[in-house]
Amino acid sequence: DADTSDCNDNNASIYTGAYPATHGIAGNEIFDRNLVQRWGFSGGSVLDMDDVTWVYEWDFAFDETTKANPCGWVMSEITNPGHKAYGGYANRTMLVETLFDQASAHGFDSLVSFLMYSSASHHDDPNITWLPPTDYDMCIYQLGQAWEYDVASMDALFGALDQYTEIPELIVAYLPGHDHYNHTHDGAQAWYLETYVDEQVGRLVDKTRELGIYQSTVFLFVTDHGMTDVISDDEHSVIMENELESAIESYGPWWGHFDVYSYWDWFTGGDFSAYVGQVGGMANIYLRNLDTDRWSDYPLFSDVMAVAEAIDTYWPASDDSELVSRKFELILVRDSMGGGGWSTPYSVYQGRYEPTVELGLYLAEHPELGYVDAELLVQQQNGLRSGDIILLGKYPNGYYCTHQNENTHGHLWNTDMYIPMIFCGKPMEGLRTIVPSANVTDVAPTVAELLGFPFETAEGRSLVRDFGRSRRSGMFDRGM
Repeated sequence: DADTSDCNDNNASIYTGAYPATHGIAGNEIFDRNLVQRWGFSGGSVLDMDDVTWVYEWDFAFDETTKANPCGWVMSEITNPGHKAYGGYANRTMLVETLFDQASAHGFDSLVSFLMYSSASHHDDPNITWLPPTDYDMCIYQLGQAWEYDVASMDALFGALDQYTEIPELIVAYLPGHDHYNHTHDGAQAWYLETYVDEQVGRLVDKTRELGIYQSTVFLFVTDHGMTDVISDDEHSVIMENELESAIESYGPWWGHFDVYSYWDWFTGGDFSAYVGQVGGMANIYLRNLDTDRWSDYPLFSDVMAVAEAIDTYWPASDDSELVSRKFELILVRDSMGGGGWSTPYSVYQGRYEPTVELGLYLAEHPELGYVDAELLVQQQNGLRSGDIILLGKYPNGYYCTHQNENTHGHLWNTDMYIPMIFCGKPMEGLRTIVPSANVTDVAPTVAELLGFPFETAEGRSLVRDFGRSRRSGMFDRGM
């Protein structure tokens, strides 16, 4: 098993070897204070379809007269280098190089199918081939055809491989259908893996045999998060448009109040002073400095505490719902003005008249929470693009911070956190090592060492020594 800080930022961690505070992806919905811009990799609470298509370098439009496309979507590839999504929305958001960039610098080729991340400079790097989904592929994915999307990813990969005279050393087949399907189908994780993913893995193994590279190929199977069963109803789905927006905006000091970014602001381009980034089991709340009226300035800690109190005490008047705070296990706050800036450690909010408590001390006193590496992973998310307040939903009671789902992720709970990480294949024959502790940040430096080059900027560690056999000379030098 490998433990990870689970948000969808973990996908970036796999391919950069870095934690979210370093690579800059703090979740599915994040906010960049310097650019005053939201990043919604999955559409999220504010359903801007451009965000979704820009991830893969497509421009989005709707044309109901288009009958050939079942979605009625019209998408064109972004070719203007001045467009903010040129090179891929997700790629351009990252603050560090990927494994593929590092491999290219050492003369290795990469082929990446359907993954959001390749390289911000992939257009100019002949050693990196990125295969984004087509407009039709994205259409079927949004329609819920997860299986067809996984097949399309593998088909695109095989089509590219057939064009090579010399096979790339690093090949990535990204199959996101399992995640997509299981959000809306309860108890289907094992079924989807056995029914659909296993078949695609079999196809990949057969393809390596056909290409004559099976004997020299190391296969790595890894994911970026687990899944946790939650309760799919309005009461347990704590979303920005209802309780969170109302709670935050209920705080109104005489000199001003917070206006949460909403659908209206998205449509009109209106001003806002608070943003809620929802990440499944977690939410990041970003606050503007009300004194200076600038996002780039640290928010007043008195405002941070007041918003935390508003969330802690808000009771929806329109229904029989309980206190919003009872839906959260932890409300974490950060005093950026206190001297540590955006990297100031989070502490636990305990109430209006109570002092905050260091996260590590609080967790030591509450082992029943069952979190995995919580102090390390919360602080490793802490940076310019993480929230001034972090909310953790009460998972054991089925509460979470996104729209209604059967299963979700984005929490520090063990079912989200423990994932498979398997290295296998002919070059690994005879090794039966179970590494006692690993992290998704270890993937990139491990792959780099197997290929024979250092990944010096990675925050994770290479696991090669744990395999019980030195691979320092590199397994995939050209000609081997």
